[in-house]
Amino acid sequence: MAWSGRRAAKIRVQVFSIYGDTCCLCGNPGADTVEHLLPRHHGGTDDLWNLRPSHGRKRPALGCPGNYG
Repeated sequence: MAWSGRRAAKIRVQVFSIYGDTCCLCGNPGADTVEHLLPRHHGGTDDLWNLRPSHGRKRPALGCPGNYG
C-alpha cells in the first residue's frame, strides 16, 4: 500500500499528537514528516508503534540526516 492519501494524513496527525515534533533522527524540534523505525521494505508496518516524527529534508545546521536520503 502506498504511504499517501487520507489514511497517511490521519496517521501523521496521530503520530505528532502522541510524540510531539521532536525528530527521532537528531532529537531537535521541528519535525515535519513521519519516519518508519523499521522500514516497510524490511517488514515494518504503518502501526503507530513503528512511526516517529522526523525532519524530511537534511538539516546540516541541526546535524540531521533527514529521512529522504
